Amino acid sequence: MKIVTDHVFPPIPVREFDWSAHFDGQEEGGPYGRGRTEQEAILDLLGSQERYEFQTLVRGWLMECFSMEVCRDTAERNHRFLEEALELVQAKGCTRSEAHQLVDYVFGRPAGDPFQEAGGVAVTFAALCDAGNINVDDAANTELARVWTKIEKIRAKQAAKPKHSPLPEHVGNEAKTGKHFLIRKKGYFYRPGAMGYTSSIHEAGRFTIDEAHAHTQNSDGVTSHLESEWPPESAGAASS
Repeated sequence: MKIVTDHVFPPIPVREFDWSAHFDGQEEGGPYGRGRTEQEAILDLLGSQERYEFQTLVRGWLMECFSMEVCRDTAERNHRFLEEALELVQAKGCTRSEAHQLVDYVFGRPAGDPFQEAGGVAVTFAALCDAGNINVDDAANTELARVWTKIEKIRAKQAAKPKHSPLPEHVGNEAKTGKHFLIRKKGYFYRPGAMGYTSSIHEAGRFTIDEAHAHTQNSDGVTSHLESEWPPESAGAASS
C-alpha cells in the first residue's frame, strides 16, 4: 500500500503535528499518522495499523520505489535479503570465518523447501531478536518508515549497482567518489558544480549519488539520471 505524506506545518506552537501520513485512497476517512518529521508521521501510521499485514505494507513500498521487474526479481531479492541478514549477524558478533563456514555447510547440502525455510528464517530471526532485546515489530516499522523517506536515494543506488553482480555497489573508492549521475531541470543539464545549465551532455556536470540526491530532494522538476541513460549522440549541442 502506498503511503502519502504532507508537510502540514499548522500555525500552532507545538511541532508534533508538522507532518501527516495516510494510505493512498484513504484521504477522507483516514487513518492518519502525525509527527515532527516525515519519518515520525509514517511510523505513527504504521504503528496503528495492526489490520494490515507487514508483508503487504512492504509490498506497497517496493512497488512505489522500484519497477515491477525489480520487485519480482527473485535473484535480486535473494541478494538483498542475504546482505541484510549478514549485516545483522555481523552487528551481533558473528565473524567472517564463522559466516564462511556456514556458507560451505549449507551449500554442501541439498536445497530445502522455500516455504519451510522461510518459516525457519522467521522463527530464528525472532529468537535472535529476543536474545538481543530487540522488539521485532518496532524494528520493522522503524525501518519501513525510514526507507519511505529515502526512495530517491535508494533508486539512485539501484541504478548505479554493478550489473550481473550480487553486490549492491561497486567495491572500492569508485563507489564513494565516482561521479556517474546527470542532473536535469526543465530539459537542461546542470553544468559542473551546478553552475548554470546546458543542453549538451558533453558540457554537463557529473555528480555523485549523494550530490544528485541533495539536488533532487524537495526540488520540483529536478531529476537525476545515470549517465549511461543518455547516449552522447542523443543530446544537443546548444548551451545557456
